[in-house]
Amino acid sequence: VSSLTASYGVYLKWAAVEGCTGYRIQRSVTANSGYTDLLHIEGSDVIQYYDIHTAADAGVKYYYRVAAYIENTGLRTYSDNTPVRSATVLAPKPANVTCEAASTTKVHLSWDAVDSASGYHVYMFTSQNGSFELIGKTASSVTQYDVDGLQIGKDYYFKVRAFNLVGAQTILGTASGAVRGTPAVAAPATLSGVAYPTSVKLTWSAVSGASGYSVYYKLSSATSYSQAAATVTGTTYTVTGLDCGKNYDFYVVPYRTVSGSRYPGNASAVLTKRTGLTAPAGITITSVNSTKVKIKWNAMSGVSGYEIWKSTESAGTYTLAENAGASAKETEHTVQRSGAAYYFKIRAYVKQSDGSTYYGPYSAVITGRALPNAPKNLKAITVWRKTIIVNWQQTDTVIGYKVFYRVRGTAGWSIDTLIGDNITEYIIGGLTPATEYQILVRPLARDENDVVINGSGATDSIFVTTNP
Repeated sequence: VSSLTASYGVYLKWAAVEGCTGYRIQRSVTANSGYTDLLHIEGSDVIQYYDIHTAADAGVKYYYRVAAYIENTGLRTYSDNTPVRSATVLAPKPANVTCEAASTTKVHLSWDAVDSASGYHVYMFTSQNGSFELIGKTASSVTQYDVDGLQIGKDYYFKVRAFNLVGAQTILGTASGAVRGTPAVAAPATLSGVAYPTSVKLTWSAVSGASGYSVYYKLSSATSYSQAAATVTGTTYTVTGLDCGKNYDFYVVPYRTVSGSRYPGNASAVLTKRTGLTAPAGITITSVNSTKVKIKWNAMSGVSGYEIWKSTESAGTYTLAENAGASAKETEHTVQRSGAAYYFKIRAYVKQSDGSTYYGPYSAVITGRALPNAPKNLKAITVWRKTIIVNWQQTDTVIGYKVFYRVRGTAGWSIDTLIGDNITEYIIGGLTPATEYQILVRPLARDENDVVINGSGATDSIFVTTNP
């Protein structure tokens, strides 16, 4: 016979009697008299019983005896009673007792409430098997307790027991099992991170009393953590050397150094971040000359390089045009046809630790043309009353030129189109004598549809006055 530890009541158990019909249990509140039948249990193999009570019976001592019986034609014949055994109804032991470090000198205890308890006693000792000393008492509604004035890094052990007030008497319940607590610096309240292709920058809240922090990480799919940094004095750290496109778990442990010894504190909550790549941004394309375009983009941290893909149609099939290194922010690409429209998109990539390559998303498509550059050194070599002869220096491969001229200060241009590769001189006729003209020349190309289009830029304007 023993007091129950999970509820108010008494647990009974006895040896089986072979061949009996069942057992009779009798109960009394005195040892030698006043027994009444509690119940009859059928079955020779049923040899235990839970006598459930309530908090109103706390502190009451009950006496029990058991007899076997044989039933025949409705009559029961009983054996002698067992010796009397007794147990006192006590409050059950508190469940889920926990102890966590609250500071370098304090621990925090908490437990589940015990039904109908009047309150709780808290006990402490410095050895798990030592004698526990009562250190505190709480009301029935309070299921937590802080213990202060402790020594950092030292193990302490705690028990909690509920009690019931019966009149002026305090009936102590069953004590919980011992739990260990060690004062230490508290856990960081917050931990956040910013993921990059191959790294994650962690930031956490400062912990009062901490001398520094240790940082741990692992692949989310892995079972064990690695230490990324043993000693961080600030509240930020970047974990590098990660694979791209994978989930990683991180946590931070503060520590306190006392007389040369390091005492770790409580770990932060685990933070999960995924490394990855974004599409390159800030992409521009400009013509270099009649055969090349220049493509630029914003540099990205942590990448191994970039791929530039090209097509002759926006939604067409793209082929790899260029491969640029990790530090590159631009590349020049030679096209097959001057003046034709080409479409480009870019993606970054990262070389993984296993030798594989992780590719990011493509950028938006951008289009551009390789256009002939403007000629230079435009000048008038002969001037008459109604005619000006100009020439220029060809600088690129062209299919011709447009010569623009107008009376200085007027709005509209007269345009003469010259088709031919090596034209470097032109006679502008039909002009007005004694009049100042503005003149410039633009190169020409043909687009993908064989339509004549302007090249890149124009010469500087020259101003020439016809003779009177």
